[in-house]
Amino acid sequence: MKMIWRSSFILAVLALPVALSAQTDAEPKTIEKRLPFPSPVQWKLSDISVTLIGLAWGPANSPQMKPKGQETFPRDKPQFFSDRRFVLVLGFEARKPTLVNDGIYARSGLVRMKNIDGDMEAPWALTAAGLVPRPFDIHISRANAAQFWDFFPASADDKEFLFEVELQNNRILAFKIVVKDNGFVVTTVSPGGQSECSQFDKRFAGSIGPDSGVSVRLTRENATLYGSEHYTKIGKKLWLTGSIDSLDNFVLEESFPKGRPTGMFRGTFHSGCRVMSGYFSKPDGSRLQPFELREVP
Repeated sequence: MKMIWRSSFILAVLALPVALSAQTDAEPKTIEKRLPFPSPVQWKLSDISVTLIGLAWGPANSPQMKPKGQETFPRDKPQFFSDRRFVLVLGFEARKPTLVNDGIYARSGLVRMKNIDGDMEAPWALTAAGLVPRPFDIHISRANAAQFWDFFPASADDKEFLFEVELQNNRILAFKIVVKDNGFVVTTVSPGGQSECSQFDKRFAGSIGPDSGVSVRLTRENATLYGSEHYTKIGKKLWLTGSIDSLDNFVLEESFPKGRPTGMFRGTFHSGCRVMSGYFSKPDGSRLQPFELREVP
């Protein structure tokens, strides 16, 4: 019995390094993250606004990446790279102020900076057979917005990426993405697409729906909005708190008493932040109504 026990123990010890080696050599799992509002990266191309909404990292041929791909392009030869078997994937939303009927294709302008010499790489698209170049990565059809994924092949050791977008007037938006601790760190490293009114204290008046008059006082401090609201027919003071992004899109929660949500404003500032418009709803998104408020002295 002792000999049998010792033999089993020796076999288990010999097998242990093999098991540990298999765990060590196993490829990392796919990492995904949906970015909260407001997004850290946004820019404008004429009247198209582009917003970073999600990130993913993992093997290019993993099942988790397939839903982000698309059908094979007939004129391109798909390929997987033996030295860059992983991909960093950037998810974006492109939005126009008006409906696109026939469909448009456009370049987002996004490139990855590869080295100090200024070499850059344009986005790729993922197909079932591999990666293909995708210079025109924005496609909007029969809508005013669309979501898309840009793929950038990398080795398993590549964990830091620098991206650039050329904006109007020779300005550059640069941002860095670091894959770290099963997550991502996104840092904007140069100014771009910044709001023309990042700080203000203003009063607005207008209506929600056809006949609900309302007056609002709002303070903005970078990405934070807060203030108060009065309905003409009610007269009580309601509280407003929310966030605003670099393209002046905002979300405001209405509450009464303070801390008890009663409604939600989603919209955009325009005309130099002198007008705010969008849609008002109950906290659960029901009873949608348009609103427009204009600055008053």
